[in-house]
Amino acid sequence: MSALDVLHGRALAARRVLRGPARLRRPYRADAHADAATSAYWLVRAFYLFTLYYAFATLRRVYVLGTSDLQISPLWPVFWIDQGNLAPATALLGLGLTAASVAAVAWPGRRWPRVAVALLGVMCVALVNSFGSINHSSHVWLWVAICFAGLPGTSPRGPASSRGLRQRYLTVFFATQCLVALFYTLSGGFKAFHGIYVREHAVSSFSADALPLLVVQRWLETGETPLLAQFFLDHLWIAWPAHLFVIYVELFALVAVFRPELHRVWGLALMTFHLTVWLLMGISFPYQPMLMVLLFFCSPFQPKPAPSIAQILRQLPGFGDAWAVLRMIIGPGQPRQVSRRQIRP
Repeated sequence: MSALDVLHGRALAARRVLRGPARLRRPYRADAHADAATSAYWLVRAFYLFTLYYAFATLRRVYVLGTSDLQISPLWPVFWIDQGNLAPATALLGLGLTAASVAAVAWPGRRWPRVAVALLGVMCVALVNSFGSINHSSHVWLWVAICFAGLPGTSPRGPASSRGLRQRYLTVFFATQCLVALFYTLSGGFKAFHGIYVREHAVSSFSADALPLLVVQRWLETGETPLLAQFFLDHLWIAWPAHLFVIYVELFALVAVFRPELHRVWGLALMTFHLTVWLLMGISFPYQPMLMVLLFFCSPFQPKPAPSIAQILRQLPGFGDAWAVLRMIIGPGQPRQVSRRQIRP
């Protein structure tokens, strides 16, 4: 065997190790994929039930905008709305999104209600952001609705459904998970970049003072004191590890999607992140925690039985990979000698 073959074998081994024991391409098992597709179906239906609540909240919000004296500067999805037809247009969009959400809950196997929710959702979100400010709280929900519009128009429940249908359904669900995780990875990458590249008179994201300064700046802007404000001031020592933890969770969110053992852990971590931001700085993202429950905490790709703590630790991005590479470099240990007494006939 040549040196090139040895090097190629080592490269393939390293690739397998870095990808982790939970690989994306697993052997196909009809029963496991049927269960996963059924779970994904009910999670999608739960998403549209949640969307119905979002539609009611949006209906009230657009009604307030339509009856106010605010001057609209319409974004491109609602270019046809002006000050003259603002009230009837907002009522039409709000009622349309509500009706489409009801249809998506009532007929979860049909594609047209999901497409209607996505189209009307784009216009409602654009309308809400057409008054001189941008509200990011609905953007992730909107992208999930757009992705779910591409789901097959047939239910994938039960072993009677075809393998191709289940694969298409799970592929769209997995792509949605990747897209949402990409948003968090970009946010974490932005924080990591500004931790390494620090502009003049700025503070590194990796600094122990980064989170306290950010929180104080937010308090000065709003003039409000969030619920955890006093606790945070009395325990500043938790600021640095908490901020590093947030950067780590966001930065490796996309990696965690490819390791199903981490789905529940990352979903819980991201829910905790949003809750803490609200309690600490008063920045509310009311829809993200529910999306983390549906996409990650209750992910249909989680292995069964549930992974142990040791398996989860071995899957952690960075730490688990470094340990796997170290073991590969050191080489496998010597096989344990088995005495004749241990061998049973």
